[in-house]
Amino acid sequence: MKLAARRCLLHVDREAAVRCPLCHEFFCRECVTEHDSRFVCASCLRELASKKTAPQRSLNWPLLPFRLCFGFALACFLFYVLGRLLLLVPPSVQDGSFLSKLVP
Repeated sequence: MKLAARRCLLHVDREAAVRCPLCHEFFCRECVTEHDSRFVCASCLRELASKKTAPQRSLNWPLLPFRLCFGFALACFLFYVLGRLLLLVPPSVQDGSFLSKLVP
């Protein structure tokens, strides 16, 4: 049976324009709403809205000490490398005497 021959579930005097992809009922244009690139009836839209809550995120407590230790070790390594790079800077740069060589 064609869609034009169907009637809206809520408004029996109107012909159906859309079939809800979730409940598979037929509805007119006023009874549906576009959601995620598809037309959904009001009752299915309410169900979708109640299901879409933010997922609960946990800190994963057993792994937290290992993550903290890894972060601390990484920070120590980076500061060690930065210190070693600063030791490579010649003393003339540190006391500013290289500027007198550049400017006549």
